[in-house]
Amino acid sequence: MTLSVGFNQDCSLITVGSSRGFSVYRCNPFKKCFQAADGSIKFVEMLFSTSLVALVGAGKQPAFSPRRIRLYNTKTRQFICELDFATTVLNVKMNNKRLIAVLENKIHIFDLETLNILHTLRTPPNPKGVISLSSNVMNGFMALPGHDSKGEILIYDVINCQVSFDTHTHTHTHAH
Repeated sequence: MTLSVGFNQDCSLITVGSSRGFSVYRCNPFKKCFQAADGSIKFVEMLFSTSLVALVGAGKQPAFSPRRIRLYNTKTRQFICELDFATTVLNVKMNNKRLIAVLENKIHIFDLETLNILHTLRTPPNPKGVISLSSNVMNGFMALPGHDSKGEILIYDVINCQVSFDTHTHTHTHAH
């Protein structure tokens, strides 16, 4: 059963998470270029066209906990590291500088190179893990639901770890 599908940041590859593992397909020409049947994978986030993928399990095997992000190298077929959380990971995003872990009431921002946690952002309840992360690190913005009011968003600068725009307060912050 398919659990997730997604494009990488430049839309050259498609990732598929399933109850039997995950796959990576090249878009042009369309072709399966990687498959791993290691367990049930709910989310797959690939870093551009590199061999780095972030995986979140669907919880059917202990190694694939929905509370864990596992970084995996598709070339070596090796797990690089694991990041464990107190609650379920609802989304994971990456760009060349940051890894973002979305929990229901928190977003953790990690430096992708060192995997040091840079900031934890408390959020209103976000049970669907809704965020979008810019792939352009020159303006590394993340959009997420704002305050509890409907339709509000917060634009957060993940490079400088600060709010850039809040539709609730209509405030702008510009880093110089």
